[in-house]
Amino acid sequence: MKKILLITLLLLSFSSFARFQLKVAPVQFTLGVRNIDFGYLHDNFLLSAGVWEGSFVGIFNETKVSEQHLRLDYFFSGLKNSSWYLVGAISKIDLEFIEEGFLTEDLTGEESGTGYYFGGGYRWQWKSFFMEFGAQYIDYDIDTNIEVSSKDGSEVETANLDYFRGIRAEYNLGWLF
Repeated sequence: MKKILLITLLLLSFSSFARFQLKVAPVQFTLGVRNIDFGYLHDNFLLSAGVWEGSFVGIFNETKVSEQHLRLDYFFSGLKNSSWYLVGAISKIDLEFIEEGFLTEDLTGEESGTGYYFGGGYRWQWKSFFMEFGAQYIDYDIDTNIEVSSKDGSEVETANLDYFRGIRAEYNLGWLF
């Protein structure tokens, strides 16, 4: 089934009437993070929806992240040419924090929130294939101190999640079809 889908996407990508876009973040995939966007093209605009899922593992903790976003891009030279672009997005984020106990039970906690990001970059376009490189400022409206507890509730601590705002780089590969 995956081969059929891939062949269909490749054949459709040779069409000059591209109206849709599929893009992935290959560097993030190699790190175990899934970042996929599917969008609709119109003139110089791209409206897309996407999913970003991954885990950040520390020495004694792990944070699992799931983000769904709605993104609007504006391309100064159009979507079928190499171009500078601006981006803005809103998102919903769900976090699960797991602190591994050394001689005690693991502690877990959850937090959800909303956020936004905006930025820009450059897209290199070759017929139906493209590559993007850019940067965004991100900010999520989540509580940076999350309460984590053991399954039976006997142990409660506070964990810090203050790394969900700031600047991030973006590198994507994609196809128009």
